[in-house]
Amino acid sequence: MTLEYAVAGESLHGSTHAGPQTIHLSVGHLQLVKGARVTRAAMSVSFDGGKTWHHAKLTGHGGSYSATFTARAGVKVSLRTSAADAAGGSVTEIIQRAAPQLATA
Repeated sequence: MTLEYAVAGESLHGSTHAGPQTIHLSVGHLQLVKGARVTRAAMSVSFDGGKTWHHAKLTGHGGSYSATFTARAGVKVSLRTSAADAAGGSVTEIIQRAAPQLATA
């Protein structure tokens, strides 16, 4: 299985405004593999390098989701994402300091 992320409102230099954040998540399968129906996805965020985790609100279905959370100014967000499909496939990924630096404005 594969995970693809897109940060809403990310600037060309890789930052976003502090406050409410949205990350679009696409869950899929490797090319040339018959993909089974995606049955579960979850995302947690960390603002302290993975010491503590907070569940992001995830909406969507069928492999297309939006995760929302609020981040304060001056932090880099780490992501912990997992997904599963009807055939028993699964993926889990942790990306430290994944999301762009949040602006101080």
